[in-house]
Amino acid sequence: MRELTPDPEQELHEPNREKRLVSAGHYVQVKPTPLLNPSLVAYSADVASDLGLSEADCQSDEFLQYMSGRMEKLPKMRSWCTPYTLSVAGNEISTGNMYGDGRAISVGEVVRDGKRWELQLKGAGCTPFCRGADGRAVIRSSLREFLASEAMHHLNVPTTRSLSLVMSESESALREWLGERVYEPCAITCRVSTSFLRVGHLELFGRRARDNWGESPERQELEQIVHHLLLREYPECLEDGVGGNLQTALRKMLLPMARRMAQLTAEWWRVGFCQGNFQSDNCLLGGRTLDYGPFGFMESYNPHWCSWTGGIDKFSFGSQPKAAYHNFTSAVRSIECLLDSDGRKEAQNAVRAFPSLLAEAFADVRMQKLGLSFWDESGAQLCDGLLLLMEQSGADWTLTWRSLASVAQHWEELMESGSLTEPLKKCFYESLSPDLERAWSEWVWEWLTRLREEGDDPDEVASRMRQVSPKYIPRNWMLVEAYEAAESGSFQLAQDLLKLLSNPYDEHPEFESRYFCLAPPEVRNRPGVYIMS
Repeated sequence: MRELTPDPEQELHEPNREKRLVSAGHYVQVKPTPLLNPSLVAYSADVASDLGLSEADCQSDEFLQYMSGRMEKLPKMRSWCTPYTLSVAGNEISTGNMYGDGRAISVGEVVRDGKRWELQLKGAGCTPFCRGADGRAVIRSSLREFLASEAMHHLNVPTTRSLSLVMSESESALREWLGERVYEPCAITCRVSTSFLRVGHLELFGRRARDNWGESPERQELEQIVHHLLLREYPECLEDGVGGNLQTALRKMLLPMARRMAQLTAEWWRVGFCQGNFQSDNCLLGGRTLDYGPFGFMESYNPHWCSWTGGIDKFSFGSQPKAAYHNFTSAVRSIECLLDSDGRKEAQNAVRAFPSLLAEAFADVRMQKLGLSFWDESGAQLCDGLLLLMEQSGADWTLTWRSLASVAQHWEELMESGSLTEPLKKCFYESLSPDLERAWSEWVWEWLTRLREEGDDPDEVASRMRQVSPKYIPRNWMLVEAYEAAESGSFQLAQDLLKLLSNPYDEHPEFESRYFCLAPPEVRNRPGVYIMS
């Protein structure tokens, strides 16, 4: 943070826990509001290891207190929040100077083995950007984020991580939930990332610089945050690692950033993830998943499904690539004023290249999920045909892709038994009509014909498919079971799910009947499970 500019008015407003305008500076120093009577729900030993923390460290009282917001435990660590703004579908939203980290407070940085990690407590109290809210998070949303972000990492999807989850035994917050106002236990998640720099950060300082031409303080702040972005996320674009020509570095950064954002949405598609609210303030410039709010993992395949009622038109499962394009375009627009005419042309070329980068990323993951050795028009037609069948049949996304690996591996035995589609029968939420049964058999035969023509060993094909199509995902109803148990004081289910989701591609036969299955009838389409409002 040393190369960035603090809010010039922060000392006048200490401890900076009241909402106010912040019209300059990259960050505001603010102390967390400690959680009362905290208990450790769970921690990620994997993240702790990356940070150089032992299991004994994570089970200590010092760790618990710090992760619940008591900064006096490490008095030399600084804490801060940041302002940003947003766009929705490429349209700028005016937020003034009161938008930013409303309840997320960064509490330090850790450098280990040449990597730098930022630690951020979500739900750690009010900041100048709280906009009248209480600055708290509750166990319902916090446990969802903790488990989902760790699952995404082990699913090999770029994401922020979660170090710890702490819940108060006595403090609660009033929340609107399923049409009622209810008190829920407060909680804090410590999330970890190389940085939390969002497209919205560039937008805020880009808009300020755009409105103040020339060598203004606003332009200087834009240059500073862009340089900070390069250091934290794209250091390979800096010629000498620290200094260098900003213009040159920016031009080098454009395509890598575009590739990361395109690849991210392809990986979301691969595992059936819907972010739910993928506007620019929820889009990290480093190309990682952020803000596990109204997210969901799709069960019955529907490209128009969105886990949030407010995002159906713009942020549905099938619309996420378009949302990524808009976010990248907004990022480029924000830095164009720092580029000369040649640089601006290069920036626009990067924007025009984005659809092709998306197509490449999606072709690659589709090829892998189908077990193919190469991608061509025939492969694209196979995939399109499968997706149409899945939508018409109400097929479960995860079960179907995983079960296809069994078909590829055992097709000869299935042929002898007279039912190529036998492994798929557990994948449907409704009984198939005779026409659909016939269509599935025809598609499977066409797909197997392609695999046989390629000539790869069936065991190898199935192994490749299982490496990209997980057996276990954090289905929404699983997370509901975990946070309802935690609300009652039982953390064992959350810890068990953390272990399971740390190896989502493994078989885990002991969990198969419970979690490798269709959503139970009682939770299908249930508000708060299938969809968030």
